[in-house]
Amino acid sequence: MHFHIHVAPFFTSLRLNPKKFRDKTTLVYYHGTPLRTFKEKLTAEADEFLPGHLTTVSTPDLLQYVKDGFWLPVCRSFSEIRRAYGKAAEDRKAINSFTRKKNVVFGHATSNVEKHGSKLFFKALSNVIRGNMRVRSSIIINTPWDACLRKVSTFDVALGEAVLGVMQLTQVEAAIFKIPVVSLLTPETRDLYKKLVGEAPPVVSWKNHADLEEKLYLLAERADVRKMLGNQIYEYAKKLHDEEAVVHRYLSILNLES
Repeated sequence: MHFHIHVAPFFTSLRLNPKKFRDKTTLVYYHGTPLRTFKEKLTAEADEFLPGHLTTVSTPDLLQYVKDGFWLPVCRSFSEIRRAYGKAAEDRKAINSFTRKKNVVFGHATSNVEKHGSKLFFKALSNVIRGNMRVRSSIIINTPWDACLRKVSTFDVALGEAVLGVMQLTQVEAAIFKIPVVSLLTPETRDLYKKLVGEAPPVVSWKNHADLEEKLYLLAERADVRKMLGNQIYEYAKKLHDEEAVVHRYLSILNLES
């Protein structure tokens, strides 16, 4: 039995008997915002109702909030999503082929402007647009998943997040379409990824605001660099987040395969 984020509400609202689960293998899967917000409250409730459960988290940084946890990357079907939503990108490229000047779309999908550092991207991107008339901005805030994926598929560059330093879900989904990702990775974050999987995500990071703007300018001008980085992030994310990869990791956590 694998519980998603919350445990207590299932037992209290459905009147489940905790003793029925004592001889079962149980897991709890935590995501970023709930665990960072409630921390011990969430984990204490899980311990109360499911003593001895296995703890899994969606991003490596969340391991600091749990005891003896496992990183289980978020799962996405790379082939199915690319097939279902990639048409929007193909249509846009076909339309752009009729014009001499190709616009470059920098997209940012966020659920929280403050917590994801969106204002830093807004400022940097505004300056880049002033210097390059071909650059376009596409901002997605609190949009249904289906509509969000259709928009993400049309990006040329995805702006991830500027605070947490992790490979978040929207970055994984951008990688499915081979879109290069700009996202802050601190030295500590890089070391954590290297420890867990051998290498850090090949995202474009930065040292300061001036460095960020310089790299956005470069991405706007160099289609070959965008293509190279897009292929790199696709290969990296596919090894960790595609269905088969997540299934193998999941079975490994359960000790069902070596």
